[in-house]
Amino acid sequence: MTHTIEHHPVGDNTMRYASIFGATSRFALKSAFLSGVLLLVLLAASQSDAQLIYQNDFDQYTTERVYTDDDLDNDFNEPRFNDGVTEGRVTIVGASQAHGGAGSALAIAYPAGEDGTKQTGAQWQLDFDNSYEELYFSYCVKFESGFDFVRGGKLPGLAGGTAPTGSTQADGTNGWNGRMMWRTDFEGVSGQPEQLTSDAISYAKYTDSGFDGTGRDEDKEYWVESDGSRTTIKSGVWYEIIQRVKMNDPGESNGVLQIWIDGRLVHDQQDVLFRTANTFAIDQVYFSTFFGGNEDWRTSKDEVAYFDDFKVGLLLSDLKPEPEPEPRFLKVPQHFPTVQEAIDDANPGDTVAVRGFLRENIVVNKAIFLRGYNGTRINALDVNSPAIRITASGVHLKRFELRYGPHAVVVDPGLNDITVEYITAIFNSDSAICLKEGNDGALVRKNQVYYAQSDGIRIDRSDDVTVIDNKVFTTDGTGFSIFGSNDVTVEGNTSWGNHEGFCVDGNGSTIEDNFAFKNSSSGFVFSGDNLAVIDNYSRLNGSHGYSFFNSSHNSINENVSRENGGNGFEFTAISDNSVMVDNIAKLCGEVGFFLDFASGNSIDDALSLDNESGFVLTGTTSSNTITRSLAQDNPVYGVLDQGTGNDTSGVKKRRNGND
Repeated sequence: MTHTIEHHPVGDNTMRYASIFGATSRFALKSAFLSGVLLLVLLAASQSDAQLIYQNDFDQYTTERVYTDDDLDNDFNEPRFNDGVTEGRVTIVGASQAHGGAGSALAIAYPAGEDGTKQTGAQWQLDFDNSYEELYFSYCVKFESGFDFVRGGKLPGLAGGTAPTGSTQADGTNGWNGRMMWRTDFEGVSGQPEQLTSDAISYAKYTDSGFDGTGRDEDKEYWVESDGSRTTIKSGVWYEIIQRVKMNDPGESNGVLQIWIDGRLVHDQQDVLFRTANTFAIDQVYFSTFFGGNEDWRTSKDEVAYFDDFKVGLLLSDLKPEPEPEPRFLKVPQHFPTVQEAIDDANPGDTVAVRGFLRENIVVNKAIFLRGYNGTRINALDVNSPAIRITASGVHLKRFELRYGPHAVVVDPGLNDITVEYITAIFNSDSAICLKEGNDGALVRKNQVYYAQSDGIRIDRSDDVTVIDNKVFTTDGTGFSIFGSNDVTVEGNTSWGNHEGFCVDGNGSTIEDNFAFKNSSSGFVFSGDNLAVIDNYSRLNGSHGYSFFNSSHNSINENVSRENGGNGFEFTAISDNSVMVDNIAKLCGEVGFFLDFASGNSIDDALSLDNESGFVLTGTTSSNTITRSLAQDNPVYGVLDQGTGNDTSGVKKRRNGND
């Protein structure tokens, strides 16, 4: 509810407010307030007071109606400008649309076919009467049911100085802006189709934001969940968003920008350069919501979003009654000479940030974020021990170059909530990145491995692991070895110049959009059931393109096997009842599609071109079906069927050696 607060003049146009918290605070009034009811609470006499600086839940409005310029002035401290209120796009709605099902809320309209601040949504600034070095800002937002997010749009955030947006550069002396966005990957025509869910990003502009680090453009940093997936926003659901900003020391990259959604930390920057001069801090909320972008981002139909429960406080405890302990940011070598000393001093949830070149072996024995930067390098001091060993759950490891030792990173058995990303591993005597058994749900992404004497990335008996966008080059073992692991996602990876490209052993995994190139043995080897093998590319490997060994009930679609030394696709050792659609084998040294000890498989829309033979089914096969397929320019056989009950009549044969 909205609180009534008594106010008593104390002279010099300054008033003292007796707040609901039982404390008092000084604040210079900009205008008189109606009926003695403060609709905004600016309490900032001292930053040591644990008080709300601003609060508004709009429950003072008891009827649904258009929100007026006078309402805006009273609620938001007489903004210098507004878009949307004067135009009638902001209204008060009642309990059925308010957060918690009681009171009132603001409704913001986005008319059909429009974009930008002048035609959709609303925008204004809530100026504080003081500047702050650290603040928390929270609000609740709901997008109406069926909301089409199209490409994206803006959401409110804290700001300071001139709060630069658009083409205005944040140069370190003029200000910064902490707006947010909903943002999809959609690039088509608005509404074709409708985008009923959306990702979200931090859209902050500050001294070195943007793709080129000049502050001309905003950051576009996706909100990310603890499992590494992007945060998904849906229509018809209330979300509570909290933003924390802590200003940097002028000229130092030590500012903090954090975002929580429904209590989950989804964005965490600890090295922000908001300013280079001490001429501004945090002095406003920049209320901003509209579609855009440009006209390609325009609404597909009339849309509405609801906003409620605005709060600004000095502490998280001002907004939430039981806040999590605030994490610390420990620097190596600024605060500690070694990484291990920093870890030993850290508490769970802290960040240990490392720069430079160090020689040590590190044990991460608590749930922390251990991160480096571009150019951070650690050489294993003891080459018989891993460079980094993880022995605790909840560890996030990011952006190191690690050299020597049997492993660059090894994760002890039985842990959870492990993330290993942006690691470059070089010259390891065993598997470079190794997750031992029981590390279920781990995320391994955007790592690079070179010159390991065993496997590049090895996952042992760990389920629901995500292995995405990694690259492994010139190891003596398998590029990606997934052993005894179920429901693993292997996506967007490259294995180049290793012994085998990918070995996946286990059930229910998805292997999609990977590239195996110039490995001395096979590109892909599978053992397990119910696999989804989709849109992979295997080329110039020494043996087979794709080998399924004792592997059944799989979906194998849209894969390419080209110029491999052995078979393009082979199914052996009881590989039954799989469905293959739209696969290509071309210029392979043996058979395009080879089946041995395989039954009940379905091959549809396959191309076998310029291999030694097109399709070969040995005497141990039975009840396999090949439909709508082509065998062409294979010099030995187009089709050779020696099995029982196979149906190869659906193969069209052209210019093969034994047609």
